[in-house]
Amino acid sequence: MLKLISIGDLIDQSWERYRASWPLYLGISGWALLIVLLDIIALAFYPNASTLVSGANLTGGEMFGFILYAATNYILAPLLGFWIFLSLLKAASSQDSKRTTATRAMKETRSLFIPSFGAAILLGATVILALVVTILPIAILLGLGGWLKIGMLMVLGNALIGVAVAVALVLTIRWTVEYFFAPYLPLLEGKTPMQAMRRSRALVAGRFWAVVWRLVIPKLVFVVFGVLALSVLTYIANIFVAAMAGLNIDVYARLTSIMITVFPLIIAMLLNPLLVIADMLLYRSLNENPTT
Repeated sequence: MLKLISIGDLIDQSWERYRASWPLYLGISGWALLIVLLDIIALAFYPNASTLVSGANLTGGEMFGFILYAATNYILAPLLGFWIFLSLLKAASSQDSKRTTATRAMKETRSLFIPSFGAAILLGATVILALVVTILPIAILLGLGGWLKIGMLMVLGNALIGVAVAVALVLTIRWTVEYFFAPYLPLLEGKTPMQAMRRSRALVAGRFWAVVWRLVIPKLVFVVFGVLALSVLTYIANIFVAAMAGLNIDVYARLTSIMITVFPLIIAMLLNPLLVIADMLLYRSLNENPTT
């Protein structure tokens, strides 16, 4: 068995691939600007804080802003975000990224959206299952103790809460790492959702902690730089917002709400390609260095 790609190489190679083909990656990730645009429109019409606190009836425009904001962030953003993720993965997996275009990558991933999304749902369900199988029995025990007024059940339930939370945490981390690559595999290997779950577990088998550090540390490095950029951008924008709003509290609050919603989306748009490339490089290393 050959050695897995090092953490330093993951970070360096991810940056080099991103830098070499940044128009391609930003051409895909840039579709997130649609969410940004819709959020700006929604927040321009969104009811101000005083209206929400007072419980006053919303005008037609305010209702439009409320509905548009909810639809954008709870329906469109997850679906478009996942499509962007798949398209970035397609671009990152291409042997010759210079010949791949953003339009081609996004077209080629449409047929893989459902199986990949299905694998992502299975991954989420597995994580939820980790919580259910550990926390639910304790909740039932406490409920029965309270309903039947049996003190011993209440004492036992309270004593086991800490153990249940610890077990739930361990299972959640373990299953998240083991099945992490499941949403990637319908695109990379043509797997069905269930096959992708089994294949992901096989990729990680025998090198759990090696995979954990290679998943976490590069992302932390990239996110730290993203947070620093966001802090600088927010600081500069705050100066302009304060100057534009003057003493008008409602205008200041509206501009600030737009700023704190839009800026993280822009930073995420710039960072997402790096995160996907790093995961792609790790997948290739795992695939090329099987444990058996």
